[in-house]
Amino acid sequence: MNQLTASHPTLRGFFDNRAVYALGNPAGDQIQAVAVPLATPTLIFRSYAAFAAEVAASKIDPRVQAVAYDPERWTYTPAIEQANPVIYMKRFASLARRHGYEVIIAPGRDLMAVPHGSCHARSGERLDDAYLRCGIAASAARVADVLEVQSQVDEFSTSRFRALLQGAVVQSHFANPRVKVLAGLSTQPASGTATLAVMVAAAKIATEETDGIWVNIFSTSATQKRTGGLFFRWLAQHER
Repeated sequence: MNQLTASHPTLRGFFDNRAVYALGNPAGDQIQAVAVPLATPTLIFRSYAAFAAEVAASKIDPRVQAVAYDPERWTYTPAIEQANPVIYMKRFASLARRHGYEVIIAPGRDLMAVPHGSCHARSGERLDDAYLRCGIAASAARVADVLEVQSQVDEFSTSRFRALLQGAVVQSHFANPRVKVLAGLSTQPASGTATLAVMVAAAKIATEETDGIWVNIFSTSATQKRTGGLFFRWLAQHER
């Protein structure tokens, strides 16, 4: 956000909003100074165990107001958490609430590919379909203030993107009518490198189907930073 506002000063006012969650970099010091003071300082954790350890050690900066849990099928999330996402989403949310944090849950669709998971994709089943069949969105919504649907891998297919979001929103709001649902977008999802046109098309669907968007921009890439900056400029001009 700091880099984007430096390159595009008009975005400062767009980001300077309580409804914007500024995610700290989990590979850094877990809190970085944000150039927009009204954005909600948020930490993202890929592991419940890491969150619990930082809470126990009183390492979390007192400015932090929200915490996000991002379990996926990767080395950052312990195998036991990957296999039992519903249990650990509940534990994360419970610990976060005891310490006064707003709770964001962002379970990866690829958890459905964990071989010994509590609920996983059947033979020939797409991860989107398994994610919905296993009720991952509903389970997250029951314990979260905000659910992020990791829909970014589908942003090159408007039909798949919309179908995943619609399914997730229906089951999430049935489980918790108050939960906010965000659609995931990325300049570089696993399915390819997104152009501005691809991101804009996906964002139009996201604003129709959900409460907002979660955007991943890989700041080490100049091309992606440029795409991200142009995308946020478009979003600022077309915000509802």
